Amino acid sequence: DENKAAESVNGKTGVDSLNLSTLHNVRALCERADSIKAERDTRFKKGSWRWRRATARAATLTAKAARMRRDMLHLWSTSIIRRAGDLTVTMPHVKTTTASPRGDRKEWGAAVKAVSSLNRNTLNQAPAMAVQMLTYKADEAGIRCDVVTSDDTPIAVGHDLVVTGKLQRRAQRALKKAA
Repeated sequence: DENKAAESVNGKTGVDSLNLSTLHNVRALCERADSIKAERDTRFKKGSWRWRRATARAATLTAKAARMRRDMLHLWSTSIIRRAGDLTVTMPHVKTTTASPRGDRKEWGAAVKAVSSLNRNTLNQAPAMAVQMLTYKADEAGIRCDVVTSDDTPIAVGHDLVVTGKLQRRAQRALKKAA
């Protein structure tokens, strides 16, 4: 069934356009752009020609990843719409669940690197763009599409990492005091 959807989407046989290697390529491009930006910020003076060249290189990679992501989402949403009769999309509050883990003076963050990486990965999947594509394609196909905004936070894994890190540090401090 997925093979037929992919075949009707791009005229090819198989699911080669909907495979996971495209997703891995998008992730690799985003990671490479992040490493170029980090290198740029540490090695080059802001505004120099080397800094501008690194910025342009990172922007090129980011734009390529965005084009690949958009193309992949078009293929994915088209295959779902072709198979759907009615569609219900559960959309979590992405902005609140991917908030910065850094915190403030009173509630300082924990596991900042891991949570930031997880948040970046979640945002790289472009969930809002996927919902937008599903809704407009469903309207064009005449399929009912309900978007339900969820109060549950099933993607708030980063917050759980912060809470777990804080609990671990408290337990370590209690063990030091007891010893």
